[in-house]
Amino acid sequence: MRRTYTWSARPVRRNLTVADLRAGKGKRRFTQVTANTAEETDAAAEAGINLVICNSRNVEDVRAGNDELFLTAAMGLPDYPTPDDVLREAFRALSLGADAPGGRCARRGGASRTSPATSTTTWCPLRPASRGRRWIRSQPRWEA
Repeated sequence: MRRTYTWSARPVRRNLTVADLRAGKGKRRFTQVTANTAEETDAAAEAGINLVICNSRNVEDVRAGNDELFLTAAMGLPDYPTPDDVLREAFRALSLGADAPGGRCARRGGASRTSPATSTTTWCPLRPASRGRRWIRSQPRWEA
């Protein structure tokens, strides 16, 4: 277990961190399940699951089941129609104990891509290219 801090500066122990996920990408297999209740999260921990994803509205219930699994809080596109709504909900979920926000957010001019940390599909705004001052769109990654 790794010692780390939540978004609200509370010390916690987690099975994985974002750095672990990035370092293990392509070298290690991670398992992730959806859990929206404390019982489902507890069962996932007993089964040896690495990552849990839940609806952002259920972060408190999921954390009550297990406080050590890496948790992604998914936000549905219809629930948060504006970028301000998305940011407000993402910070709320992080402050309640989620390790990463995920899901689709509505952003005009955005493109779909896979988050490098959690492999959940997210919408992102236009981002700068690695070279020069051109702006490029992220390309969607489709996985079988």
